[in-house]
Amino acid sequence: MTKTAVVIGVGPLRGLGAVLSQSASAAGLHVVVAGRTQAKVDAVAEAITSSGGAATAIACDTTDEEQVIELMDKVPGEPAQSQKQKVTLDNDSKADG
Repeated sequence: MTKTAVVIGVGPLRGLGAVLSQSASAAGLHVVVAGRTQAKVDAVAEAITSSGGAATAIACDTTDEEQVIELMDKVPGEPAQSQKQKVTLDNDSKADG
């Protein structure tokens, strides 16, 4: 069975995050673009799909646990881990201290 590799870009709306998301798409990954503003994630996903890649745009505030759970439920593909590899790109980490 073919596995679908998915990268979840959190906060990849500009700069390095957008470039990494586009590079992941160019490598054949399905990119889930996640960020707080729907219009911004739509724009990044549109840039990816207009270049021939696969992308899904999902508005999500990663500081809200319920929204993160909903995000993971919306990731495309079969839910069984045996049928899909999930790879996560977190470009929104903040260092404490």
